[in-house]
Amino acid sequence: MLLGWVWLRQTPLSWPILACGLVSLAALVAGGVTGMDVAEPGTLERFMGYPITIGTAAVGLVVAQRVGSSGPL
Repeated sequence: MLLGWVWLRQTPLSWPILACGLVSLAALVAGGVTGMDVAEPGTLERFMGYPITIGTAAVGLVVAQRVGSSGPL
């Protein structure tokens, strides 16, 4: 979530990265508040974990694009 916020004006993929972080954080807070005592705890766990994987993949795409276009060091 923090990386998406920092990159807001630098890449268009910052919005999906930020959204993934927010979804994961919201699910984590909901799980903590309810003690995971919800109708479908597996769904809540997926909302905690899957956005992190998707956001990390998006960060990898941004980094790979920047490395490929930076030229020699």
